[in-house]
Amino acid sequence: MSKVKSFPNKSDSVVSTAPLEPALVSINDAAAYLGLGRTRVYELIAAHEIEACRIGSRTLVRVTSLKALADRAEPVRTAA
Repeated sequence: MSKVKSFPNKSDSVVSTAPLEPALVSINDAAAYLGLGRTRVYELIAAHEIEACRIGSRTLVRVTSLKALADRAEPVRTAA
């Protein structure tokens, strides 16, 4: 009886199951992330507060710039 040699396939390889975080998001997703409207997101882009790029006809916002904006935001002070 001869042995049958098996070849590794894609399912045998080690695959990371960690979800990838996108580098770019749509205007709608950026607005949802910041809790703002689309118009305000476009205003932030025009004011160079967040970074955006165009790919084809789509305007996409860099996730790192959204996080940086959130980090720069001043905390709300409430009266005691």
